[in-house]
Amino acid sequence: MTYDEETKSNYGFRRTFNLFELGLGLELFFGDKVSLFGHYNYLFGTDQLFEIDIAYQINGGDIKREQISSNGSYRLLKFGVKYHL
Repeated sequence: MTYDEETKSNYGFRRTFNLFELGLGLELFFGDKVSLFGHYNYLFGTDQLFEIDIAYQINGGDIKREQISSNGSYRLLKFGVKYHL
């Protein structure tokens, strides 16, 4: 089996773009100085940031084309311990 790939990128980076955030957090206090926290955030963009065109062929078969694009969305998971001075 052979796999040939050709990738072309069209990066149209923008200086600014819309990004909205949804999140949920929990903080547990132990006394006056120490706390344990956990946060989950989902940030999603509304503008397309870049697009990648991919052409590939497997075992000499037909050339297939796919397109990947991103709007800058991502997930964030944080855990930690805080010591309040």
